[in-house]
Amino acid sequence: MKAIKKIFFSSICLVLLMGLSGCGSTFICSVSSFGTTPLKKSYYVIPADSTLTDDLAFNEYANHLKKRLNESGYNETNPDKADLCIVLAYFMGEEKYVGTTETSSTSSYSETKGKVSSTTHETVKERDFDFVSLLNAFTSTETKAKAETRSYSNRKTAYKAQYQTPIGVAILAVDCYTKKPTWKVEINDVISSESPTTFRAVMPWLLTCAQPYFGTNYEGRPTITQEKGQKMGLVWPYPDSL
Repeated sequence: MKAIKKIFFSSICLVLLMGLSGCGSTFICSVSSFGTTPLKKSYYVIPADSTLTDDLAFNEYANHLKKRLNESGYNETNPDKADLCIVLAYFMGEEKYVGTTETSSTSSYSETKGKVSSTTHETVKERDFDFVSLLNAFTSTETKAKAETRSYSNRKTAYKAQYQTPIGVAILAVDCYTKKPTWKVEINDVISSESPTTFRAVMPWLLTCAQPYFGTNYEGRPTITQEKGQKMGLVWPYPDSL
């Protein structure tokens, strides 16, 4: 087992800090895989850290991995009957400041002061009015007050610090008979304060992204749409607005 761990830990690469996760409604991560698909695919899963064997979090993540392995043609069995020992490791690094975003907004409004008033001149056509009434009818006045409209605008700028936390998963398949590695997969990503989530929520998506590359040679950034992931039984790990 010590030999397996030594091989395993030497295979873990440095995390690449890329602002990838949860772009729109598509999940993206970095995957590097090496090796070939074995003919015999019976396996059992162990943690890279033996103290996590009975850890609840490890068991949850291991179950996610087993589901993807089984879908890829592998079959779980007892350690004494297995052809492969699948070693699972994962980590969450330190949060790092990556910059500040600036958000500006402008609001505007108008205000009108004063009013307009007027009286209308009238012409009296009837002949039976007395002189005073006739005089008042012809001397009605008109008054006006000018209305004034002013426009105002207000600009606000907010600054928000952005942080990223590197996360990673490494999976190593070791031949139980030769004690040599058969294949390995390394998955790297970041959790960003701009699109908040948790390692636990992201883990199933990381393993699903890596699934097509078990036992292959690949280097890239695979994607899974939110719709496709949900059809596979995954829960979108980001707020609905992201």
